[in-house]
Amino acid sequence: MSEQPVTISPKRRRLLFVAHVVGLLAVFYSYVLLRVRQELFYQQDPAVFLFDSYFLAGFLNQPGGLVEYASAFLSPLFAFGWLGALVVTLLATLICLATRQFIAAIAGTGGRFVFLVPALLILTLLGQYSHPVRLCVGLCAVLVLANMYARIGKGHAAVRLAAFVIASALAYYVAAGLYVVFAFSCGVFEWRVNRHRWLGVLCVLCAAIIPTVAGTWLCGLSIRETYRGLMLPTARYWLAVPSSSLVTMSIRVALLLFFPVAAIAVAWRRRPAGSPVVDPGTRPQAEHPDEAAREAERPVSPLRLAVQSAVLIALGIGADFALFDFPTKCSLLVAYSAERQKWADVLTHARHLPPSDVWNVFHVNRALYHDGELLDRMFAYP
Repeated sequence: MSEQPVTISPKRRRLLFVAHVVGLLAVFYSYVLLRVRQELFYQQDPAVFLFDSYFLAGFLNQPGGLVEYASAFLSPLFAFGWLGALVVTLLATLICLATRQFIAAIAGTGGRFVFLVPALLILTLLGQYSHPVRLCVGLCAVLVLANMYARIGKGHAAVRLAAFVIASALAYYVAAGLYVVFAFSCGVFEWRVNRHRWLGVLCVLCAAIIPTVAGTWLCGLSIRETYRGLMLPTARYWLAVPSSSLVTMSIRVALLLFFPVAAIAVAWRRRPAGSPVVDPGTRPQAEHPDEAAREAERPVSPLRLAVQSAVLIALGIGADFALFDFPTKCSLLVAYSAERQKWADVLTHARHLPPSDVWNVFHVNRALYHDGELLDRMFAYP
């Protein structure tokens, strides 16, 4: 006998939705804490944060400085594994909630699980040991500004244009190259929702115009510095595997493209051409669009929600199996254990390494020396 969908009250729907999201985020936190081990990011970048005006001043004179300042504050927290995992989980949660709010502004409903895809891509990026803080903080900033722009709704085109110019200046100053995500998201909103084609095209063109004008002409930056934060950082840790940079960059591009692509997809599916646009923040309860009303009245099957959650977890497991950079993790663990003089752990992790890194050989020889086995087991490791 098949399970019949059960119609439940809006309050219980929200509670069920929150329970599923919290459960998935708990899985996210456990994965980061136990599998990725956030303290290894501090091993890569043992940054120091100072609470003084001189330290702050070094970040305020360049685009993206505020995001880098916030990242410099959060990065030392990764020295404590549980705290670093909590920081990444909170940042991923903010990104997902901002994504859901922006999708709701376009389609009238935030969807059930599409907005959680950025968390899955962030997990995959963590598995490549690409430091996540600056990217996540920057995405939080530009998505918040995109949501603020979407709240203007059906305001006059001139008002929205002025708001976009002001928000663009703020977004570029705060997040530098990640401003591109803001510009494309606003362009999709104008093109597909408000039906102002010229303003949508202008928003997209500003992804190139604003960084060129503000970065190259006003600040005298090079093209790469103008889009800082959008590409992989030029300074790479000595343990980073060069061949993995293509994989890391591909995942990063997929994460950045997700937001405008998802906006286009939900707008195309939920809002047919010529349908009226109503600001979700100002419309009365009785005037919700038909699609949003059908979504609210649609029967909910707890089994279906559980299956969707299981699909997301299965996708995460598959991504981990295919893309997780285990050699880099072992190299970081060798260096991490050697610094703390845990020689047995050094030898344990070194067994999984290829014979390609002189620094690993150095740490292995140190561990064998301190264990009194240097002459006996020197050639037992790669």
